[in-house]
Amino acid sequence: MKKAIKTFLLLMCAGVYLVSCSKYPKSNYVTLNEAIKSGDAYSLDLSSYGGNDAKGSITTQATAYVTSQVDCDASTGKKIYHFSTDSNTDTQEKVVINLENKQSGRCRSNEGQKTVVTINFTISKK
Repeated sequence: MKKAIKTFLLLMCAGVYLVSCSKYPKSNYVTLNEAIKSGDAYSLDLSSYGGNDAKGSITTQATAYVTSQVDCDASTGKKIYHFSTDSNTDTQEKVVINLENKQSGRCRSNEGQKTVVTINFTISKK
């Protein structure tokens, strides 16, 4: 009888642990509307959207740009998005950045969590 109770309790504890570690990747969507002047530089700290460990990739690129890239700041380790354009006309651009978290936390709870940041730029000529 004692062996059956111990086995039952062990199975219950294992079940609770497995349920608490279940993975349900979340997707968060963020849209930013930014106005800049042609020739100006725009920077966005992506760590507040995906953390420092998130892998950042541009899935939709602007059509007219001088700089549009995700970099890692060497001194802080933060992911930073940089954008600039030298457009001679008033225009609009759209950039979509996909941030995917690597494993972290208990049971790798953030693994697979995605944040999609859409930036709508309104660009005015100088």
